[in-house]
Amino acid sequence: ALIDAYVAAIEEKHEARLTWLGHMQWIAMAVMILVFALTLLWLTRRVTQPLAKMAVAAEKVKQGDLQVRAPEAGAGEIAQLGQAFNHMVAEVALGIEALEARVSEKTLALTQNQRSLELLYRTKQRLSDQEPNQATFEQVLADVRALIELEHAAICITETEQVPLAGRDAQHV
Repeated sequence: ALIDAYVAAIEEKHEARLTWLGHMQWIAMAVMILVFALTLLWLTRRVTQPLAKMAVAAEKVKQGDLQVRAPEAGAGEIAQLGQAFNHMVAEVALGIEALEARVSEKTLALTQNQRSLELLYRTKQRLSDQEPNQATFEQVLADVRALIELEHAAICITETEQVPLAGRDAQHV
């Protein structure tokens, strides 16, 4: 009877310890699930969401929107990646602006050159088709004035050794 009582006491003590160990396992499992959930939440906020926003920003840049900016918040390297992305987009925007300015400048120069060549061609045609007279000089002067937008202009004709003077005239407008 004493041995049975002793064995029963040992069994009760072991059962109490097993029950306590079971509770501790459940508590440990709950803590692990909580840590896992908090880790997922942290990863989502600090890594996944900033990367998804950067992907959206990259797509917008691909479509030509250079005003978009990526988030610079995130975990270490993610923040650095956002800053580098934003710096790159700003540099691309500046490069495009510079290229557009150069294209505009070159277009203006080409337009001016074309107008100058057209003026030279018209002037050559007018002066070579017939003997120059007052009307011819007035047309040439009007063309020059229109091209270079002058308020006052004059054409002075002088004699050369090769061509006799067709007429001495100065036209002021």
